[in-house]
Amino acid sequence: MENILPRIISPPIDQIDKLRPPLWPGERQVLDFFVRELPDWDIFIQPHLNGLRPDFVLLNSNKGIAVFEVKDWDLNALDYFIDIPDGRPPRLMGRRDGKTFSRQKDNPIDKVCMYKQEIFNLYCPRLDQKLGLAVITAGVIFPFADDDRVKKLFSPCIDYKGLNKYPTYYPISGINSLLSRNLKSIFPASQYLKSEQMNEIKYNDLKIWLIEPDAPIEQREKLNLSEKQLKFATTTTKSGYRRIKGPAGSGKSLVLAARAAHLVYYEKKDVLVLTYNITLINYLADLSVRCPYPGAISRKDLTFLSFYEWCKRICFESGHINKYKNIWREHYNHQINDEEGLWTLINQEIDNMEVPLKKLVELVASILDDDINKENISYYDSILVDEGQFFLPEWWQLLRKVCKNGGEMMLVADKTQDIYGNAKSWTDLAMVGAGFQYKLLKRNRLMFVIGK
Repeated sequence: MENILPRIISPPIDQIDKLRPPLWPGERQVLDFFVRELPDWDIFIQPHLNGLRPDFVLLNSNKGIAVFEVKDWDLNALDYFIDIPDGRPPRLMGRRDGKTFSRQKDNPIDKVCMYKQEIFNLYCPRLDQKLGLAVITAGVIFPFADDDRVKKLFSPCIDYKGLNKYPTYYPISGINSLLSRNLKSIFPASQYLKSEQMNEIKYNDLKIWLIEPDAPIEQREKLNLSEKQLKFATTTTKSGYRRIKGPAGSGKSLVLAARAAHLVYYEKKDVLVLTYNITLINYLADLSVRCPYPGAISRKDLTFLSFYEWCKRICFESGHINKYKNIWREHYNHQINDEEGLWTLINQEIDNMEVPLKKLVELVASILDDDINKENISYYDSILVDEGQFFLPEWWQLLRKVCKNGGEMMLVADKTQDIYGNAKSWTDLAMVGAGFQYKLLKRNRLMFVIGK
């Protein structure tokens, strides 16, 4: 069925000047290009996408999804080059006045690849696990640099990631394509009349993360907390560490969601909410946007990830995604080489892969301990963990490394659901080593272990 609703441009064109940060001149050129050349595509400008902020996300319920990173860089103002150190992934570097420094944090190739993977794995759960990646274009545009020069500069990154096998879905373009209005070069997949993998339902799966309609906000009820639940949702401990235990239905997740909302709305904190099971993310997001009242905050104000998606994001941010992939390829004896097949198996069998998951945790630990990666990693004021009974102490220690000094951490657990036997790893010694101090309070079917 054709989408007959007016196309969405968010925020509206007449509010673009209010964006913070404002659009760069090249970004405004690209926006004008998209508005003119793609009349049947929705355009989301600098959306907050679960802790990420791509320059543009494009949506069409019949044709697909696209995410674009735009760089206004003058390649003559700085000597950009790709460094390929032994045993490490390629890094974007800059050189000026005899000084060499890293620009890897701004590497647009890495960014769009991460955006594409998270859209596929987190926000569009109904995309086909074998063919769904082809629905998503991940493009890079340099409005003030020659097309060939840009492609030559980033060719080591493109080759390293194997993107040269899929040029249609990973287009990279520059000023030549933009001035000639070459849509086929900038966004090849837009030329397709229809994608069999896209429909209105899948379109709405992503749309709700990008812009929330007014009707669901109006229909929501305020999240009602008991006096004791409200206390734990609005306070912290002196140590910053809090552990909550209780059976299913006791309100643990409700307290966690309310605490996340409180930190964002009243304290303007950067909050990461982590789960073990990816299916719990939408539930927690729906709870949190009902605090302190419906519409006060939205999903874009918080970051919701499963532990494994967070591990993958760390690998993406630091440029080690190939090491991440190799862990899984070794597990499958290199029988799966194409990206779609690899992600399909990982998503289907994630709960039964003790050996590769252990290697993944070791990889993330090595990344976080290497000072060269620190400028590329996302850090948070508060980290709140649900389904803590499935977490191991070493996972928690990894998370402590990305919690800012003076930050807050909460662990919510239900021992009765410990189907993997991980809760027994949380000995008294492990608890103290994880930053907790013992003071047990049993309140309203909830047991809180509170730092003094």
